[in-house]
Amino acid sequence: MNTYFNKIIILIIFVLYTPLHPYTYYRSINLNELNEDFILETKRIQVSRYPHIFNPSIVKWKNSLLMAFRIHDNKAISAKPIGLVWLDENFNAKGHPYLLKIRNQKKYTSFVNKRSPLREQDPRLIVINNRLYMVYSNFQIGRVFVAEVHYDETGFFLDNPEGLFHFDNANKHRIEKNWVPFEYHNNLLLAYSISPHTVLLPQPGTESCITYAHSLKQIPWSWGEIRGGTPAILIDGKYLSFFHSSMDITNTRSKHKKIRYYFMGAYLFEPNPPFNITHVSPNPIVYNDFYKGKRYRTWKPLHVIFPAGIIDNKDYIWVSYGKQDHECWVVKFDKKKLLNSLQPI
Repeated sequence: MNTYFNKIIILIIFVLYTPLHPYTYYRSINLNELNEDFILETKRIQVSRYPHIFNPSIVKWKNSLLMAFRIHDNKAISAKPIGLVWLDENFNAKGHPYLLKIRNQKKYTSFVNKRSPLREQDPRLIVINNRLYMVYSNFQIGRVFVAEVHYDETGFFLDNPEGLFHFDNANKHRIEKNWVPFEYHNNLLLAYSISPHTVLLPQPGTESCITYAHSLKQIPWSWGEIRGGTPAILIDGKYLSFFHSSMDITNTRSKHKKIRYYFMGAYLFEPNPPFNITHVSPNPIVYNDFYKGKRYRTWKPLHVIFPAGIIDNKDYIWVSYGKQDHECWVVKFDKKKLLNSLQPI
C-alpha cells in the first residue's frame, strides 16, 4: 500500500513541476505574429528558369557570393539536380544558373532506397584554403558525400565525389543527411550529431571517417530532434551554426489541426576539441513572415523553415533558408543581439 501511494505522490509532483510541452505552448500562439528583435529583414531569392528552388547554401568564393540550391519539379513533386548561381551583394541572382555536373561518380550499390528517384539533396558549401567543397546527401544511397567543386567555362562540376560509408555506429538502414561541415586547422570536419556533439574527420580515399571529438553535453530543446542546418563558422572565438528541428503541432493557421512544423535555432560551440556546445537558442527563432505566404503541394502538410547557409558580414549575420520546399530566402540578423539571445548550457 505504501508503495502504491508513493508512486501516486511521485506522479503528482512530476505533473506539477514539469514544464508545459511545447505542443501545449504553441497551440495557443499565432506563429505569424512573433518577431524576434534581432531579425532585421528577410528577402526571397529568385532564379530565372527555375521558379521552385529551395534549401539554399550561400558562401563567399572568388570575391563573390555563390548559392547552391535544390530544384523542385512542381508537376512531378520531385527534385531535379542541384543548381548553382552567382549572387550580387544584395542577394540578387546575376547571370544564368547552372546545373551541377557530377563526373566520375562511382556506382555505389543502393542499399537504403533502391526505388527512390530522389538522389542528391541539400548541398552545403564550404571554403577551405580557397578551395570550394560541397557536402551533400544522396538520398537513394543513404549516405553523405563530399567533393571539391570545380568551375570552368562550362559551369560547375564535382569530380569523383566520395561517399562516407564507414564510421562509428554506422547503420546501413539509416539515411544519413544534414551533417554540419566546418573548417578546423585547414581540415574539413563534419558534425555527425549535435546533441551530443559528435565530430568526424573524413579520411580521403577510404570512404570512411574517424571520430575526431565527442562531447556528452545534451542541448535542452523541446521542439523535436535537433538536426544539422548551416555550416559552422568562427564568430568572436566560437563556432556559430544554425540547426533545424521539427514536430507536429497545432496553430491558428492550421485551424487547430496537427501539422509538421520545421523550426530554426542557433548554437555556439568551443573552437577546439572536444568542441563543447556552450550556448543555444532558448526557443525556436521565429519571424513574422516565416510561416506566411503561398501554400504549395508537398509530400505531406508542412510548414518548413530549413537553414542551410551562413555568411558573416561584420555587424550582421545572414542565413539562407528554404521555405516550404519551394522557395529560397535569406534572413538578416543583428549579430550582437543574436549572440546575446543565446543562453548558456
